[in-house]
Amino acid sequence: MGGIGGVGATGAMGATAGAMGDPGGTGGTGGHGGDGGAGGAGGRGSALLGQAGATGAGGAGGAGGNAGPGGNGGLGGAGDATHTGGTGGTAGNPGGVGTGGNGSTGAPNGAAGTVSAGGTGGDGGAGYDATSAAPGTNGGDGGTGGSGGVYGNGGTGGVGGNASAAGGHGGRGGDGGSSGSQGGTGGKGGDGGNSAGNYNGGNGGDGGDAVTNGTGNVTGGDGGHGGSGGTASGTSGGNGGHGGAARVLNVASTATAISGNGGAGGDGLTGGSGGTGGAAQMAGTGNISAGAGGAGGNGSTGGGGSGGTGGSVQIDNAANPHDAVGGTGGDAGTGANNFGAGYGGNGGEAFISNSAATHKAIGGTGGNGSNASVGNGGIGGGGGTATNNGSGDAIGGTPGSGGSGPVNAGGGGRGGDAWNYGTGNAIGAAGANGIDNPGGVGGPGGGGGDARIKNALSTATATSGNGGTGGNGADGGTGGFGGFAYTDGTGTLNPGTGGNGGIGSTGGGGGGGQGGGVQITNAANPNDAIGGVGGAGGTGFDNFGFSQPGHGGGGGDAYISSATSTHKAIGGAAGVGGNAIGTSSTGGIGGTGGTATNNGSGDAIGGAPGAGGTGNGDINGGGGGSGGQGGSAWSYGTGKAVGHAGADGAAGGGGVGGNGGAGGDARVLNPSAPATATAKAGNGGAGVDGAQGGGSGGSGGFARNDGLGAATPGDGGNGGSSPITGGFGGSGGSGGSVEINNAANSNNITGGQGGLAGSGYNDVVVIHGIGGDGGNATINAGTGNATGGNGGRGGDAVLYAGGGGSGGTAKNYGSGSATGGNGANGGDGGYKGGGGGNAGSAYAVSYPGGTTAGAIGLAGAGGGPPAPTNGSPGTTGSLP
Repeated sequence: MGGIGGVGATGAMGATAGAMGDPGGTGGTGGHGGDGGAGGAGGRGSALLGQAGATGAGGAGGAGGNAGPGGNGGLGGAGDATHTGGTGGTAGNPGGVGTGGNGSTGAPNGAAGTVSAGGTGGDGGAGYDATSAAPGTNGGDGGTGGSGGVYGNGGTGGVGGNASAAGGHGGRGGDGGSSGSQGGTGGKGGDGGNSAGNYNGGNGGDGGDAVTNGTGNVTGGDGGHGGSGGTASGTSGGNGGHGGAARVLNVASTATAISGNGGAGGDGLTGGSGGTGGAAQMAGTGNISAGAGGAGGNGSTGGGGSGGTGGSVQIDNAANPHDAVGGTGGDAGTGANNFGAGYGGNGGEAFISNSAATHKAIGGTGGNGSNASVGNGGIGGGGGTATNNGSGDAIGGTPGSGGSGPVNAGGGGRGGDAWNYGTGNAIGAAGANGIDNPGGVGGPGGGGGDARIKNALSTATATSGNGGTGGNGADGGTGGFGGFAYTDGTGTLNPGTGGNGGIGSTGGGGGGGQGGGVQITNAANPNDAIGGVGGAGGTGFDNFGFSQPGHGGGGGDAYISSATSTHKAIGGAAGVGGNAIGTSSTGGIGGTGGTATNNGSGDAIGGAPGAGGTGNGDINGGGGGSGGQGGSAWSYGTGKAVGHAGADGAAGGGGVGGNGGAGGDARVLNPSAPATATAKAGNGGAGVDGAQGGGSGGSGGFARNDGLGAATPGDGGNGGSSPITGGFGGSGGSGGSVEINNAANSNNITGGQGGLAGSGYNDVVVIHGIGGDGGNATINAGTGNATGGNGGRGGDAVLYAGGGGSGGTAKNYGSGSATGGNGANGGDGGYKGGGGGNAGSAYAVSYPGGTTAGAIGLAGAGGGPPAPTNGSPGTTGSLP
């Protein structure tokens, strides 16, 4: 049999510091197998007519010699104060494979020898260790690991040198060497050196890549860890190195691809960030696994280091039987106060590129945010984005949780987005819930992930993620917003719901999250576009304040973009305001209805507002929450625009009644819109009666029409009343204004009616018990008449009554007339009546003809002194 191939010599150590080691020798060639021997002669026949025996079979050829393994690369020389550590030697390739011997006639040839692995690349030289050097001397950088031979592994990167004990930054770790071309493992990145004084720790080296066009398995090297940081303020640990990539580029391969993990961040006053996980790619049918993001380093006085992003993953082969799942994000390190720091790493992206693939793309899971010892918790990492070009689903990754913190708990991570360019569903992940924080502010809920279908031929569903719920605390955390849902196809859309606000035990409840928006671009889609529902405001001890604690989440916006679409766009319903349970407390404001926009022939309809939260008011303050504003509507096509009415105020216990919400606007903005495309704004909500005072009415919505249709503004809501034994009347809401902008439009327009003021015991304060002003009316182009809205009557009172509202102004730039609105009468008072409202003015091109000012409002009964006055007359004038 042929001899075995010799082993290649090991490369020699570099001769001087910082030099590259000699490459390893090449393995010897396997010996040739021996040829088979000739067959033996046949035996003689027997004496009794026996026949001679047949000739014996020839011998088989000898087996070929095995290939000798490649030699290992030499170790890189150590660095000095002025040189980086040497690069590891390149490994030798294995020797040639021996050929099998030839068999004799009729006999088989010998088998070929087996393939051996190439050598391992030499390790990078260590960086200069400056521990004993002069103050301020930096540690040296580690050398790069050598490349592996065929089928061999890459060498490990050299470690970074430590800094001087009296100050200096740590050296960077060397990168790991790449694997052999036919498979193997990339070398690990070297760890960063430690620092001292007012400098940062060294960053870890990146893991080596492993890429093959052959059939061998590949594994990316792990990133090196960051070195520890110095002791002076503002310093941080080093960042972890990135994980090495793993790529199988052979479509016939069944091998696996496993990318490297990111290195951990170093500890310090502020922790270093974790490294990104390596990318993994598969062109064959083997399994695939993406590297995880490295964990963040711990921060002793500042923030914890953020976790690294998980590695991305990509599958290119339609026959691959595996789902593509992104790598997991790294957890953040523990910190003292994570203001702007300590984020969990985002989950890695997942991508299926082949349109014939049938499996899922699933985004990676996000890492958790940093826990804090004295301040704010860190925010959780977002889920990874998923993209699918095949028939499988695209599913956004699960987010990480926020970290704990005694002041503010960290917010939950955002759900991963999903994009589908094929025929599968798109599913955004829900946002993570905020965590509870009994002594501080609860964590905000994370936003829901978006869901988008980008294929016009798709019938699949896009479902975006719900917002996370806010955590409970002394003050409640806000709810997360719902994810956005989009389709270019003909399937259904399910936008995410806003998360509910958390409960506030001694302060305010958390605000509700806004509902997710929705968009349909395909005219053939048979569904209406309806925005997501807003989250409810959290219950609070008292939901009064400039930041509007406990407010309801707004409804999601709805959008139809195709001019040939026939379906409706409807804004999402808003969430209710949170109730208040404390003494002299106020309920939360209701959310605003979602805005609707339609470019087609269907209607645009504003979303319903949320009701205000109930209050627990008394003579010392507090009351009911205001009703939410009605959703607005915008029509750019040929359909109607319908704004929603505002919500009525909520009951305030023994306090003031809640105010009504404003009505939603309505706009038709297409000059070619027909007469059927009307614009009708919402009325203002009514103020509610209250023991200490009535709530004010909401203002009416604005109406505009650029086409041929009518425009109708909303009326102001009426004010609430209070008992005649105490309290004030609520003021009426202003009427909405109205506008027409088309020369061919013949419709008359009238401003909205001002709301009536409520009655009360005493309206001496000028903002109480006032009737709402009438809305203005303007024709910028058209043939109809413009009339200002009438004011609302002032509220009656036992002592001082409220004044009447003024009439609205009318302007007409077209050929029609202009008439001012009438001022309203003041309320009757037991001591003094309310003043009358001013008359509305009128301006027109036809002045002095065609212009009529409105009537003045009269003072109410109750002579004072001083005596109440009637309203002022309006004016008339010309327009250019």
